[in-house]
Amino acid sequence: MLSSLFSTPSSAAERYVRCYVQREGHLGAATFTHPLQPRSAHVLDFEFGDAVEICTSGTDATRMAEPAALVGSLTCPRGQLLIRGNVDTFVIVLKPAALHKLLGLPALDFTNRDHAAHAALGAAASELQQRLGNALSFQERVQIAEQFILSWSLRAPSVDSIEVAANEIIRSHGGCRIDSLVHHTGLSVRTFQRRFHERIGVSAKLYSRIVRFESALKTKAALPHMSCGDCIRVRLSRSDAHDP
Repeated sequence: MLSSLFSTPSSAAERYVRCYVQREGHLGAATFTHPLQPRSAHVLDFEFGDAVEICTSGTDATRMAEPAALVGSLTCPRGQLLIRGNVDTFVIVLKPAALHKLLGLPALDFTNRDHAAHAALGAAASELQQRLGNALSFQERVQIAEQFILSWSLRAPSVDSIEVAANEIIRSHGGCRIDSLVHHTGLSVRTFQRRFHERIGVSAKLYSRIVRFESALKTKAALPHMSCGDCIRVRLSRSDAHDP
């Protein structure tokens, strides 16, 4: 059996972090399959248990997941994780634009990809991985992660219009109009599109669709008698975001 623990960030880190998640358990000889569904968030994933395999859609090939990985947003189903044995996973789920604000990295380079965390973040990722692995509790891991996030945030620029727009898409569950967001940024349509794509990793229209899909999955979890298709249609019927 697998169990999950969740924690929200402190007020100091909430600009950059959605939540912290830990999954743990002992599967023995069983294999737990976790589908890689479309996802709006970027995550820092740390595996301290047995190795996890990634099976990519449309192929029979598998590869081992990095023990510490920076994973971009997913625009479509990408396959599945094959999880076995002892499970001990700690995940930092980042907010929109956190890669750009904290690390100066273009989110577009990570869309539908995963990279070894040390390749993207340098020695800091290895230090973070070691400290998290030595922690004795979930709450201690959260405190360690917060310390690193806040140390990175010291050089982060102030909030800008793209960050605000992406957070509004999340707040509205993908239901806000993109042309209205562009208007409120004061940017030209072309500039908005370019900056959003670079800092968030996908277009604003696609980002809204992914967020609506995630909201539909949450609706499905709360209302299991509804089909996934019905849940998506319920969300889509409430609003329609238009790409400028």
